[in-house]
Parts: sequence; C-alpha cells; structure tokens
Amino acid sequence: MHFRSAKRAEMGIGTLVIFIAMILVASIAAGVLIQTAVTLQGQALSTGRKSVTQVSTALKTAFIYGLEGLDSEINEYRQQVKLVGGSDPIKFEDATLTVDMLNDSVDLLYDSSASCIFNTGYNSTGSWVGWDNSTAIGYGGFVLNGTNNTGTFAVRYVKQGAAYRNGYLSSGDLVELCYPAPRSTYEDEWLRFNVIPKVGSILTITTQTPTIMKSEKVFVYP
Repeated sequence: MHFRSAKRAEMGIGTLVIFIAMILVASIAAGVLIQTAVTLQGQALSTGRKSVTQVSTALKTAFIYGLEGLDSEINEYRQQVKLVGGSDPIKFEDATLTVDMLNDSVDLLYDSSASCIFNTGYNSTGSWVGWDNSTAIGYGGFVLNGTNNTGTFAVRYVKQGAAYRNGYLSSGDLVELCYPAPRSTYEDEWLRFNVIPKVGSILTITTQTPTIMKSEKVFVYP
C-alpha cells in the first residue's frame, strides 16, 4: 500500500472545498453586481424620462390682449396658448400664472368654477365692487386678493384637439387663459406674464402696453 496516494486525496478534497467556496463567493458577488446594475438602470431610466418630460413639455403664446381699454386702462387679460409639438399634457390645477408690473404683481391659480365672461368689476351704477363681488357687471368669478397678491384664472377652450380632456392642455388644444390684472394697467406700462407648469419649461412673455389705448380690446403681445 502506498500512503502517498491517500495524502494526495486529502489535499484534493481540501482544494475542492476551497474551489466550491470560491464559486459560491463569486456567485454571491455576481448576484449583488447584477442587482445593483438593474437598480441603477431603473433609476437611470426614471431620471431619463423625467428629464425628457422636463425638456419637452412646453407651451407657446399666440397673443395676449387686455379688455376695457376705452378709458385708457386694462383690468383683465386674455392669453391664447397651445402646446409645442411633442409636449406632454399640462394640468391647469398644477400650473401657476403670474403677472408682474413695476410696482405690483399677482400669483394666479386655476379655478374650474370661474369663466371667461367679460368682467368689468363695476356694478350697474358704475361703482367699483371688486373682482370677487357677484354684483359686478358680467361677473366671471375671478378672485383677486390684494392682501397677499393672489388670485384665480379661468380657461376657455377655443379649440379642442383629439386628446381633449377638461382641465388639461393637451395636444391639439387651443385655450384662452383669462385672468385679472394686479391693478388697473395704464398706457406705456411694463408687463411680464409667466405660465409655470408643475413639470416643464416656464413660459415668460415680457412686453409693454401701447402708448395710446382707445379701444375695447388692446393687444399687448405680440
């Protein structure tokens, strides 16, 4: 009998045990790496989708005009907007409108109960009663709080696209945003209009009222 062969067998079993252990460790490490890669891939895809939405979601303005310009002042504005090509829908409840003037501003939130009915803010006797007073002639439901510079805006669908959904600006829609001015706007005044969606690009229009306003409808942009 040769004991040398038995010793070689013992060494072979130990090597096999070590080899199996190495395979197990490598398998565990590979599983961790695969899981990490899948997690990172999911996060990358999610971030990519958000980035694409942020960049691609945008709207553009056709024109902006003010109402009640016969007495050389504007108290309400109308802004017609639509989505740019390939943009995702925008929910009006998630959007904010701001109107800035040199010495005043207002932040406006969507009010589904308000309408784009012409609203002078004056009652039948010619007295100023405010935007949120139902005795105003042509009352449309706007609210303007001068204490904290907040108010509401309404939406009128000029054209409904194939993907129309009430309360949203979808592809193919043309809507008119209706809202009050922070205060009476007079001739040759600086203005900035901002439409800020929850996700996507901010639409900013900087303009100025005409030097002479003598018509009911006064275009301020373009």
